[in-house]
Amino acid sequence: MKYLLTLTILSMTLLYLPACNLPVPYPYPYPFEEESEEDDDGQNLQLLGLALLAASAFSSTSSAALTNGRVAVCSGTGGRPVSEKNTVSIAFNNATYTTGIDQVSSNNQDAFVYKTVSDNLEWCYYYDDSAADTKGELLAVNSSHIFVAFSTDGGNASFSSSTGAVQTTYGSGGGPLVTFLAKLDSDGSILNATYLAARLTDGSTVNTLRPSSLSATDTQVVFTGTSAYDAGVASDSLEPGVICDSGSTRQVNLNVDLNTINSTSCF
Repeated sequence: MKYLLTLTILSMTLLYLPACNLPVPYPYPYPFEEESEEDDDGQNLQLLGLALLAASAFSSTSSAALTNGRVAVCSGTGGRPVSEKNTVSIAFNNATYTTGIDQVSSNNQDAFVYKTVSDNLEWCYYYDDSAADTKGELLAVNSSHIFVAFSTDGGNASFSSSTGAVQTTYGSGGGPLVTFLAKLDSDGSILNATYLAARLTDGSTVNTLRPSSLSATDTQVVFTGTSAYDAGVASDSLEPGVICDSGSTRQVNLNVDLNTINSTSCF
């Protein structure tokens, strides 16, 4: 596809050069003209410039998706996930957003989000492409943005938190399933994001925090997750440091930029 696009752009450029009163760079000597070393040099430079122009156009198009937390374009048929499952969807501003799990290989799952309008695909992005299994679990919307609760079972996930996030990394003790909460705009870019995890009372080891519910208003995001064990048995805390003394459910009320916790509770 890369080479086809480059050749197409090059062919179109050659077609319109005469209309601009520019010499057409034939790949061989002009008919009935004597070939010269000077002509070769000029011709080669002109062809090189056109090739670089075509390559630049291709590069800017293909790399546009690989920014703002979007790791890659979905690689399945028609730009969709390869094998999507456990999907959830939500309607927002005449569009539908869907997240879930893409079984990209026999032993790896990647989280995705895609947008459709009248069943037509607008975009589909992966938000992780690491060896860790990641999942799109929950969706919520307010009047301006989409919020997604992803999960990951390893610290090597390629999720990227934003500056000033409540929890900037997965943490130590890779293995427990923790949450990655992100705010997206309508083109799928991550605007703000934070990890959310429970933490054992030794202060250094991550404990499971599995997403169970998510809601949003224009002023707050309310996330609820379940820890691996009842706090009375496991004696863990809700990152960043609220001790849970009962139940296995942890609820976090954050601001919409996901960089401040307004309140927390454990029950």
